[in-house]
Amino acid sequence: MDRRKNTVDALLQAFGTSIRMRPAIPAALLALVLSWSIAVTVSSGQSSEPRSGGGDGTTAAIQRFWAVFHGNDYAAIPELQKDLEAALEWDPENVTLTALLGANHFWHVGEYRRDPSP
Repeated sequence: MDRRKNTVDALLQAFGTSIRMRPAIPAALLALVLSWSIAVTVSSGQSSEPRSGGGDGTTAAIQRFWAVFHGNDYAAIPELQKDLEAALEWDPENVTLTALLGANHFWHVGEYRRDPSP
């Protein structure tokens, strides 16, 4: 137990000495963390409503993705990709659609061996 305490004390002392010698490093890290946290709270990345009024198409594309994905319907990937891209044209700021389109691409590439016509 004493050995752990000595190790922890030595690390804390070394860290404290480092901070005293280079005070700009902790200040820069703190500024970075604060600016990141402010940016995250100011912009969640997605509006609560679709920008161009494509809410039904957006919701339908998202639900279709999950139905195809959970149903493991690999053959439907190309059509699903077109649906997601069309929904993104109506609502380009929707991060969920963007993420699902990326997941669709990864799924397609990840299981390319199942493709009958590569």
